[in-house]
Amino acid sequence: MSQRRVLICDDDDRLRRSVVRLLRSDGLHVEEAASGRDALDRVRLEPPDALLLDLGLPDEDGLRILRTLRREGYEGAVLILTGQGDVSSAVKATRLGASEFLMKPFEPKRLLESLRRETGHRNPGAPESHSALRTYAELQAASPAMHHVFDQLSRLRELDFSTVLLHGESGTGKELVARALHHEGCRRARPFVEVDCSTIPDALFESTLFGHERGAFTGANQRQLGLFGSAEDGIVFLDEVGELPEGVQSKLLRALESRTFRRVGGTETLPLRASVVAATHRDLRLEVEKGRFRQDLYYRLAVIPLSIPPLRERKEDILALARVFLASFAGQFERPVLTISAPAAKHLLDYCWPGNVRELKNTMERLSVFVDGEQILPEHLPPAVRYASPPDDLDRFVLPEGGVRLEDVEAHLVRQAMDRCGGNQSAAAKLLGLSRYQLRHRLKKLGLL
Repeated sequence: MSQRRVLICDDDDRLRRSVVRLLRSDGLHVEEAASGRDALDRVRLEPPDALLLDLGLPDEDGLRILRTLRREGYEGAVLILTGQGDVSSAVKATRLGASEFLMKPFEPKRLLESLRRETGHRNPGAPESHSALRTYAELQAASPAMHHVFDQLSRLRELDFSTVLLHGESGTGKELVARALHHEGCRRARPFVEVDCSTIPDALFESTLFGHERGAFTGANQRQLGLFGSAEDGIVFLDEVGELPEGVQSKLLRALESRTFRRVGGTETLPLRASVVAATHRDLRLEVEKGRFRQDLYYRLAVIPLSIPPLRERKEDILALARVFLASFAGQFERPVLTISAPAAKHLLDYCWPGNVRELKNTMERLSVFVDGEQILPEHLPPAVRYASPPDDLDRFVLPEGGVRLEDVEAHLVRQAMDRCGGNQSAAAKLLGLSRYQLRHRLKKLGLL
């Protein structure tokens, strides 16, 4: 296969150089343009296989460049880069034929996967794989716990699901799983729009989800489509859905049940065509019992529930993940790929990783920057990792400072055991050290039987 050619057009010199290094380390031929006019000239002279195009160029509007190139017959893949956070621009770019919309700062791995998928490029030194879902499973899922997750994801690849609920601790990779569902699903060619529900002020929730008409409230100077309108028939990802205010919960429920919605200040009833993937680090069933989350909304979201295990429960993945991150950062920083000494590897395995995959990735990035030489030794590791002792299972349970009801802990563990065992009572009872009769008694007490 001939070497694939990529042109990156971005006026940010530092970002552009970083991307050039990353892509060249993956075996791509990369050219760069700092202005829209330069990019147009280069594409017309020798069309690349893919164009990375910034929307916020100083001399030209990125959407106008895309429209011009498509009109002139350019058929290569176009990946839009922007720091604007403008969902409407994402939809316009998709309509004009953009393959994907990457928000700055973006993950290097995600950019590489997108280019490999769109151009058919494969690094000769990389494993044979053309599937984002399969690559994620092979490189980051050596453990039975994650293989089970990907078995479930594989079943969803070609299903036109309405809602999926992802549950897992912070840093376990819920967003990556949501993106894998999009990239590998039947809506892969449609938009993927996302919002972190924990970061939106209460007063703006409704407008963010459903959009608003001009003049709907002070400062609403023009119509906004909102997430549901912008997603069209793609996927809306609601991260940390457990943080939704009560008033918005009822409106979201109504939209999911009727598959319609109205913009704030509007009278027109619009169709909801998008699928919804929601994610949370909270036990929503416990939140329902405490009256903080609507039971009917929980059941509407949890049509297909998926649980992402924490890193401490997937020890087999730790070193594999660490090596993936080290290779990625080596390409980004133009440094040799660090290896992990056996003593350092033992420390990595002994540590409980409360921040999960995110913490491990951040640790590998720091090591890639500061370690001189070719190998990670124990003295290079952060103190928390270096001095960690092998955790006893019971050490994982930490009493919150404000205390917790024992009944709530019991309910959470029973549900977790049933989820992990796929509803098999005998297997769940064995996990909890109970007889099947004792487990059934607790299930009845909790109203789960």
